[in-house]
Amino acid sequence: MFLVGAAVGITLILWAIFASRSWVHTVAILVLFLVIAFIYSSLVKHYERTGYAVPIARPKTVVRYVNGLPVPILTLRYAFFIIVAVLLAFGLAPVKLATAKVSIIGCILGLFVIAVLHVLLEFHYINTGRAKNVDLSRPST
Repeated sequence: MFLVGAAVGITLILWAIFASRSWVHTVAILVLFLVIAFIYSSLVKHYERTGYAVPIARPKTVVRYVNGLPVPILTLRYAFFIIVAVLLAFGLAPVKLATAKVSIIGCILGLFVIAVLHVLLEFHYINTGRAKNVDLSRPST
């Protein structure tokens, strides 16, 4: 498993160095990454079947809102898709490079702001009792 992790690290370094040179390099590195992912998946399946590795159970929780989805959360979700559309538009539209760079960076920062606001709003709704964390890994009683 250490070798697979090292291979992923080397692939990422190759991506950083060669991906911007041509599409051939990019495709070759993506194929290499997919091969490494396939090998990793095969190793994990083999280890779990033979008993050398035990799957770690992780709790699966979701946030359920008592009175339906609040408007601020819904607004943030719509804003996410709008910003992604604007991001794609500036990436694909024939605009000046300087304008596209500034706009794309602004969109990415906007996505981070939306993510932070979403987490804070969910935390607020859970603390005020308007939402609950539901554990899906346990059977409901």
